[in-house]
Amino acid sequence: MFGWELPPFNSGGLGTASLGLTQGLASLGTDIRFVVPKLFGPLPYNHMDVVSAADISTPEEVEKFLKMTSTQQELATRTLAYGNVLSTSLTKTVGIDERRQLILDGEQTLSPNLQANWYAHQAMQIASTGEYDVIHTHDWFTYYSGMAARKVARSRGMNAPFIAQVHATEIDRCGSNGDPAILEIEQKGLAAADHVIAVSHYTKEVVHKNYNVPRSKISVVYNGVPTQKEPKHFDLHELKKRHKIVLFMGRITYQKGPDYFVKLAKAVTDVDPSVRFVMVGTGDMEKRCIEESARLGLTGKMLFSTFLRGADVDHAYQLADLFVMPSVSEPFGIVALEAIQNGTPALVSKQSGVAEVSEHLIKTDFWDLNGMRNAVLTVLHNQDHAEKLKKGAMNDLSHLSWTHAAKSLHNVYASLMPAEMAVPIFN
Repeated sequence: MFGWELPPFNSGGLGTASLGLTQGLASLGTDIRFVVPKLFGPLPYNHMDVVSAADISTPEEVEKFLKMTSTQQELATRTLAYGNVLSTSLTKTVGIDERRQLILDGEQTLSPNLQANWYAHQAMQIASTGEYDVIHTHDWFTYYSGMAARKVARSRGMNAPFIAQVHATEIDRCGSNGDPAILEIEQKGLAAADHVIAVSHYTKEVVHKNYNVPRSKISVVYNGVPTQKEPKHFDLHELKKRHKIVLFMGRITYQKGPDYFVKLAKAVTDVDPSVRFVMVGTGDMEKRCIEESARLGLTGKMLFSTFLRGADVDHAYQLADLFVMPSVSEPFGIVALEAIQNGTPALVSKQSGVAEVSEHLIKTDFWDLNGMRNAVLTVLHNQDHAEKLKKGAMNDLSHLSWTHAAKSLHNVYASLMPAEMAVPIFN
């Protein structure tokens, strides 16, 4: 597998999904070598072999590939995993007096193509060792790596199919304003893949319609949640003792619809001023949402928190009376399942994959402000209705474990194997 990130060094749901799938596959007896651009510290699990791509080549080899100085290359390997802006702070000797030094501070843009090609360069070396049956990649950053690894596998006489999994497309993230370079990588990668995994039928249609991938080449494998243990339960928060609370948790960016959450807060608090709205996360629209909240007179009614990890996430879900995911385009939406697991009913947009997996989620169009407002007020003021939603959704989680997802994924692997490689099929 080639991925982007793994918890606890992750910036979003892609790392969470990658970890869950590998844990599910490992429970079925699958051996996994998971490659990330760079490891940033020790990982708290040992069910797979994790490889840091930045550690494969010598600094000289990578420097030659990227055409950077050694200092810039050192910084690049630290930042390639999480963004495409490279901060530089270089010291250069000026003149014959070595004590006189010039400090150069600035930023150097690393294009998506440069990042993807760098990862593919590393993938060729990683794929040249060991035995493997499947090459599985997660989202655009890794697709060139999958293509490169398959080429190496074939040169070694190995028939390892290349699977491209789609957790989110550039169209989901940015609509019509997506980065042309990323769109090109997605187009080439999805066309080259032997098979494509989508996290929902919603995403399957996005891939089919926008990238011209035949439906027959796309399988749907839903995401899951860990079901082997319950979240830690927290005492009632002081804020919840006095107010009904509505929660948003996720990246504060176009795709997630945070501006619609702000509008919803205004619509609901105009009817019931005692309700409090909490927005948890960070992103490029954070400042805009704070300023819009102030402009709408939501000071004290709309509360903001930074990105949370670990038990703090469960605490936030349990704080809320209702979780709202007003995404404009959401391939799946693991956060809704996490809310349910913590005993909190969820409202999700119809433009999301998670809407397909439970009849006990409240579903509205992300732009339907009146529909969302009425649904929120009904849940907050009708405890019996809220309890029915919670109990029904909790029951739906029984078929949404990562082990269940891994069985579906394993069966896709089996369908791509040569006839002489008989492998078990899971029900």
